[in-house]
Amino acid sequence: MTLRATLVALSMLMPAAAQAQPSGLAIIKTSNAFLGCLIRAARELDDGHSAAAAVASATQSACVNEEHRWEDAQTANYSNTRKRAFLDGIKARTAVIATQIVLEGRR
Repeated sequence: MTLRATLVALSMLMPAAAQAQPSGLAIIKTSNAFLGCLIRAARELDDGHSAAAAVASATQSACVNEEHRWEDAQTANYSNTRKRAFLDGIKARTAVIATQIVLEGRR
């Protein structure tokens, strides 16, 4: 994955990070772990022929533990209601990021 694609992915995750109040280091570490997992999984799972969204979905499934750790870091100080709203809102964004990673890997 190129630096540009990584920066795009981070820029989509960071607005969510700005809303959270837990340790910035924990958020950065879990964000990096999640993105790194998505990149590795995309390389391993992409056959170059399947729909990018389908491959992206598979990468998200492969990285579910990293995603949950990232979500937990993001929402550590949130009420249950606010946490649910955050998680509902972030799912579409992470799907877009995963798809972009797949497409970038195909270039």
